[in-house]
Amino acid sequence: MTSSKTPTVWIVHDKGGFDFSKAAEHGALKTVFKGEFNPFDLHAARHHAEELMKTESSPEDWLVLVGSGIAGAIVAQAFIAQHDHFPVLVYHSQRHEYVKRELTGFLVK
Repeated sequence: MTSSKTPTVWIVHDKGGFDFSKAAEHGALKTVFKGEFNPFDLHAARHHAEELMKTESSPEDWLVLVGSGIAGAIVAQAFIAQHDHFPVLVYHSQRHEYVKRELTGFLVK
């Protein structure tokens, strides 16, 4: 079932310095992790991402994988567990725009 709300574009890890205005063309911007990311406290990071995805995300949302690779993996897992697909906006540097890509068919327990 899909909702009629405006999609959210989840900025996985905003360390600052990036212009996400092109990503905003695909929905309202929200950040999962901002500033420093502590890779040694993965349980807290996972809990934070899972709670956000459970309470604030919808299947129509998109992820922008920037910043920490570990943060990206945690957020992707949390989104997939909640919605059974992986929607990602990939920045195309030659076209200066984000391109939608999506993986489906995950085996989610």
